[in-house]
Amino acid sequence: MQPSATASTDLEHLTIYPTHVGDLRVGMSLTSAKATGLITFRPGAIASDPAGCSYADWRGHPGATGVVFNGRYGIRAIEGIAQQHTPQGIKIGSTLSATKKVFPDLHFAQADLGGNPNPQTGRAFADPKPNDGAHYRFAFKNGKVAEIGLASDRAGCYE
Repeated sequence: MQPSATASTDLEHLTIYPTHVGDLRVGMSLTSAKATGLITFRPGAIASDPAGCSYADWRGHPGATGVVFNGRYGIRAIEGIAQQHTPQGIKIGSTLSATKKVFPDLHFAQADLGGNPNPQTGRAFADPKPNDGAHYRFAFKNGKVAEIGLASDRAGCYE
C-alpha cells in the first residue's frame, strides 16, 4: 500500500476517523502498517513472539508510541499526536463539553473516585459507528482533551 498524499505531507494534522488515521487502520497487520511509511520502530519494539505486543512511533516523533500491535489481531490502538483531530474537529485541547456535543455516547471508563457524577479528568470512550471494530479513546484532564486516539473493540495488548 502506498502512503496517501496527506499521510506523507501532513502527518501532524491527519484526521482520526472512527476506524483509521491516514492509511493506518485498526486491525491492519504490522507488515501492512510498516508499508504506509507513517510509523517507525525502535530496536526491540517488535515482539519476537507472533502473539506478542509490538509498539511503533509516528514517523518523526521518536519516543511517542503511536501504534500498538498484537501479532494475531494487528493494530490494537492508534494514539493521536499534535493537531490530529476527528472529522468534527475534536483534538487535544478541545473541551469536554464540545466532545460530548459531538459524541453524545461519550462515557468515562471509571467512576470518579470522589463520586462526582460529572468527572472532568479520566479516560473516556465514544463509539459513533458500533460494530465497526474500533472506538475513540480520550483522556481528559481538567475538562480538556489531553489524549485522543482509537482502540480496537477486540482485546489484545491494549485495554
